Amino acid sequence: LLDAVFLGSGGSGATPHLHCLLATRGVSGTAPCNVCLSALEGDPRLNKNYRGNPCLLLRYRVAKGSDEVKHVIIDCGKTFREAAQRWLPIYAPSGIDAVILTHEHADAILGIDDLRAVQQSRPLPIYASRQCLNRLEHVFPYLMPAAAAERREKKLERLFVAALDWRDLGCLTLDSEHARFEPVEGLDVEAFPVEHGKDFMSLAFALGPDDAKFVYISDVSSVPAQTMERLRSFGNIATLVLDCLHPGADMYPTHFSLPQALDLVRAIRPLKTLFVGMTHHFEHESGNEDLRQLLHEESLDVQLAFDGKRVPIESYYLEQPACG
Repeated sequence: LLDAVFLGSGGSGATPHLHCLLATRGVSGTAPCNVCLSALEGDPRLNKNYRGNPCLLLRYRVAKGSDEVKHVIIDCGKTFREAAQRWLPIYAPSGIDAVILTHEHADAILGIDDLRAVQQSRPLPIYASRQCLNRLEHVFPYLMPAAAAERREKKLERLFVAALDWRDLGCLTLDSEHARFEPVEGLDVEAFPVEHGKDFMSLAFALGPDDAKFVYISDVSSVPAQTMERLRSFGNIATLVLDCLHPGADMYPTHFSLPQALDLVRAIRPLKTLFVGMTHHFEHESGNEDLRQLLHEESLDVQLAFDGKRVPIESYYLEQPACG
């Protein structure tokens, strides 16, 4: 692995939140929050309070010393087109080689139609659980193999839609252990289940060397026992990317808030933790200042991610604890 780039780090509603955008124009009848006002300032590429739906770009060097880099994204939600326009020319100008989906909610899948403009491979492999694929058949019927076969049979003109190769990760359930796959040749990824609301499964992923794992858990409300056991089994988790919806103590049915997120961090003690999925209740600079106390008090390096943040995976041990 070369590195990971956050194409989106916010919640389903993104930041600035639509409610606050309307408030700036006097439509909603309430005042906009300071975080959303801040997110409207200047170039979004330079504004750490401007956040799209969770989306991660993995850049994988095919061989040591090679210039060939493969690009894999995790999730493709409502803000994907905007994120692609902003970040792919910088970090993946050749396009996308594979897609991995955590689950089938709108903030993870509703950008799939736009893959037609950025796919490097035709067809483009998309990896998902069977639960997710069953839902996608109803959301995107025109992108499924049956639709393409019907057009060929009727000798209809080919549509300009994404050409996708749906890859079934099998019957993963909340009681499953894990599944392994290679989204691109040589990149070994392990998928394991977490709960994202009662009895609803989302996938988390681990990749990288055994002594320096990169773990991605973007949508979680509870960690099943077998998944927790697997997380504890890793020799070192170099980077944990973790869902953290709200800075307050209130518990939410579908996401970790700060207390639950910190409970997991304390339990598995990764070398570095980056939070994603934040609502507009998190202000980037002040939030990171508060979290920085954990480094001094508990030796826990915990920070908020931001759109465009790059995490060099190979050189992690050469880096100092981040302050951004």
